Amino acid sequence: MKIIHWFILMLLVVSLPVFVHLDDAPVQLWDESRLAMSALEMSQTGDLLVPSFQHSPDMWSLKPPFMIWCMALSVKIFGVSELSVRLPAVIAALLTFTLLFLFVNKVLRKPSIAFIACFVLVTSAGYVRMHGIRTGDYDGMLALFTTAYLCFYFLYLKTEKTKYLYYFFVALFLASMTKGIAAFLFLPGVFLYTVFAKKLKLVLTNKHLYVGIILLFVSVAAYYVVREQYNPGYFKAVRENELLGRYTNVIENHPGPWYFYIKNMVDYNLIYWYVPFCFALLYAIYSVPEERQLIVYAAITAITYLIIISASQTKLLWYDLPVYPMLAI
Repeated sequence: MKIIHWFILMLLVVSLPVFVHLDDAPVQLWDESRLAMSALEMSQTGDLLVPSFQHSPDMWSLKPPFMIWCMALSVKIFGVSELSVRLPAVIAALLTFTLLFLFVNKVLRKPSIAFIACFVLVTSAGYVRMHGIRTGDYDGMLALFTTAYLCFYFLYLKTEKTKYLYYFFVALFLASMTKGIAAFLFLPGVFLYTVFAKKLKLVLTNKHLYVGIILLFVSVAAYYVVREQYNPGYFKAVRENELLGRYTNVIENHPGPWYFYIKNMVDYNLIYWYVPFCFALLYAIYSVPEERQLIVYAAITAITYLIIISASQTKLLWYDLPVYPMLAI
């Protein structure tokens, strides 16, 4: 089969679990309903800077507004409905499958393996779920952009082409504008793989790395600074809730043991695939270099991410959603 045939087959396979009965369930508590209200109010007022709830600045959901922008646009075009609220998350999921397929095929030149990676992802309950890619929540959109920057960074290390480094920063910026600090949780794993692959000198001596860092910092900081001017107290709320507060304390009665996410994967979220995942790690030892590099990269970034969220005092069922594309690889 040609790559286009594998790609079409992939789209057909993933479309059913992603799209079917998308608008059957009512809008869910808490995040989806709140984002839906903010999107509705934004579509009515045109205020793109400060998301509101009951026409007052929302000081509970403090993430930057990229997801709400997308939902507000969908509501504006298609009207007020469960479908229009969820459409941005579904489109983000479809783009994630497309990205995953193209990335794996580009690295391995094996569209059949790219198809299998997408099949693993679409049959992982931790990814195709409510409060995920099938509801109007942040996490499906976040997973698109974190997967994108992980793919682009690997391609940069592999090809040493600076364009992929800039693509990495663009995706990281969009991830941060979707869910704030959560966008950066894969970066320790990226650093560890860079050291493992003996590419640290390549990265640190590239002047474009520092250009990208400066542009990223200025772009993200600009939003927070401007929003603070129009929404006094925003900095303080972000610091207390989104930064160390959520990580060092149990917020809103969401505790859990250190193995919370691993147990959920074994019991349900990755029930068909956690054993093959272990065999994939063993297979990496004997595989050809291209496969070994990809498996090790996916494993290091995924495992490091899981360690970081497992160390957090606040644990929620959907915090591990962005890791599933890497586990699928």
